[in-house]
Amino acid sequence: MTASFKTNPISLKDLMRDCHEGKLRLPDFQRGWVWDQDRIIELVASVSEAFPVGALMTLDAAGDVKFATDSIEGAPPSVKPLEAYLLDGQQRLTSLYQATYSEHPVRTKTQRKKPAEVYFYFDIRRALDRSALRRDAIIVMPKDKVERPDFGKKIVRDLSSEDKEYEELCFPINRMFEAQKWIQGALTWVLQDVGARADHMRLINDFSQKVVNSFTDYHLPVITLGKETTRAAVCLVFEKINTGGKPLDAFELVTAMYASEDFKLRKDWAARRERLVKRKVLANIEPVEFLQVVSLLHARTTRRASPPGLSTPNTTKKASWSATPIFSARTTPTRA
Repeated sequence: MTASFKTNPISLKDLMRDCHEGKLRLPDFQRGWVWDQDRIIELVASVSEAFPVGALMTLDAAGDVKFATDSIEGAPPSVKPLEAYLLDGQQRLTSLYQATYSEHPVRTKTQRKKPAEVYFYFDIRRALDRSALRRDAIIVMPKDKVERPDFGKKIVRDLSSEDKEYEELCFPINRMFEAQKWIQGALTWVLQDVGARADHMRLINDFSQKVVNSFTDYHLPVITLGKETTRAAVCLVFEKINTGGKPLDAFELVTAMYASEDFKLRKDWAARRERLVKRKVLANIEPVEFLQVVSLLHARTTRRASPPGLSTPNTTKKASWSATPIFSARTTPTRA
């Protein structure tokens, strides 16, 4: 089992671009994105104050370990070759990508766990208020950017155009990495009525220095597993780093590994299970138990083909499942 790694700080802007272009992608055993809008607000507020938000972990895609992949949720189809798999940090990176980089509304959940499509804004005045919590400066707007409480009877805030954003002093967080274009537009708007709007420009410039620069200067530590990392090591590492979240489903991990070799393990398992459950004793068989059997049979075959005296362990550990060659899963007999 081999794994080597290096740790480097990478700018948030570069990470967002890599997600957008497809150079950084998710192995498709990763779970879906689940953060609600309050957690996104806390994350964005932390970055705006240059607080640490934890390290990411990636795997060099140039090695022998290959996965079927998915884009970061909300990102367009890939336009650049894959460079790395994101193993740890999916929730944080997806949240930051959708909130700060994507032109589309963030697909998230409300406090009541209802699906929502929203945009996030900074209230510039409140963001510059030292007595206010930074998270309280972040405004959540519906996808049409018009806030209508009381069942839509009254418009409380309308940010549906750039001019309205300038007037309300509300900065769209999804334009964080092209803030200068927005600020240039604000300057043009101010020059239309300098006497009445000069204070707007002062506040916008101050916001750029104290908040926008926190994002453009922000770096995250990234632990990169080298290209010589083995499948068994990836399996073990992924299991270790996910102890605080949802437990690793080894079947999903191995499915992703086999999918890169054009073998649909999930489809194969569904067909096998249909035959196996006809036996009462196997009626409740789980996919991970099937993997254990494949691993044991592969170990037995290897042991029988080995020279006398050479010890070959037969194990049902997850690391062995990931190291089992694809042909073993393809050829393991199943009899009803």
